[in-house]
Amino acid sequence: MTMAPDGDAGRRRWAIGDRRVVGWIGHLMPWQVPAFERLVSGLSGVETRIPLALVLVAPQTEVVVEATRRLQRAAAFPVVSAGEALGASADDAVAGFDIGVIPDARPYDLPVKLFHYGMHGVAVVAPDTRSIRALDPAGDLMYFFAPGEVARVVEEALTDPERLQRAARFRRVVLEGHTWPAVVTKLLQVCQLARSAPTP
Repeated sequence: MTMAPDGDAGRRRWAIGDRRVVGWIGHLMPWQVPAFERLVSGLSGVETRIPLALVLVAPQTEVVVEATRRLQRAAAFPVVSAGEALGASADDAVAGFDIGVIPDARPYDLPVKLFHYGMHGVAVVAPDTRSIRALDPAGDLMYFFAPGEVARVVEEALTDPERLQRAARFRRVVLEGHTWPAVVTKLLQVCQLARSAPTP
């Protein structure tokens, strides 16, 4: 995973101008759609204070197409279905987010998008689950505790004066502990310890 220089490529492609981008990347599942509906509903009042857009970077499945239509009808701001993005295109897309969101409150064991957001220095709003807290030792993510709170926390994140500092700190956590080079280094250290351990 490489660091994209900036998110301008994504913003130009989405044609959203200077709006703040609340973004999500992944495979949108039917059970996640109600979470996005709550998010759009809650953020519709925010649009009068903060011009924003919701960008979904996901393969154009039937679920995504129908969900996008529903969200666009309900939203007071642009909802962009950006299609699937892989490799450098995915990096460009994520680098164009102001907030990377995980809007549903189900427990996550290992949300890969969390590392993708972190790698690009994007502030993150996520559910308060044990597995995600374990990946955030300094408490730099912004958490919601119930599904109805996600829009309020996204607004707080957009206006947080320390948003970029939080994102930069979490990026260091990802770089130091959750990239392939970091994992390989840890694995080699474990192997060296095993080799040097006395034989029983």
